[in-house]
Amino acid sequence: PQGLAPPGSGASLPTLGGGSPMGAGFSPEQIHDMQHHILCGNLRVYVFNKNLELQAKRLAVNPSTRRISILRDDGLCEDSWEIESLISISRSIDASILAEPPPPGAAAFRFKFAEGDTEDRFLCVVFETEEVSRLATEAFGLLCEVPVAPG
Repeated sequence: PQGLAPPGSGASLPTLGGGSPMGAGFSPEQIHDMQHHILCGNLRVYVFNKNLELQAKRLAVNPSTRRISILRDDGLCEDSWEIESLISISRSIDASILAEPPPPGAAAFRFKFAEGDTEDRFLCVVFETEEVSRLATEAFGLLCEVPVAPG
């Protein structure tokens, strides 16, 4: 698999290749800029808390630890998950996860933590706009090497 490149390392970030239909509508520069935003911990999202209320956070990928992290406004990590446990990203939130229809720009990161787990786990987020959601999920899919399902 392709390694993740820390910002400023001079290494190239994974980009679209071979006319991938998933990247339709975004230039390689837009994808690269979003990947840089994610790697720097600057991507603003809203995360559902345990009471299903949205809270403003930042979503990041740490290439050194190979983890996806939720960051607080002060930049400290609130929670994180191993990239190896991420199996897919969906540009919507299924009704079995969230009873109310999700707001525009919602996405679900699907994790499987152990072979014996009977249920997958989900990190459900809402991006600032639907366009940011499409671009960010595409960039995350490339960085984490997982499929992105349309909403």
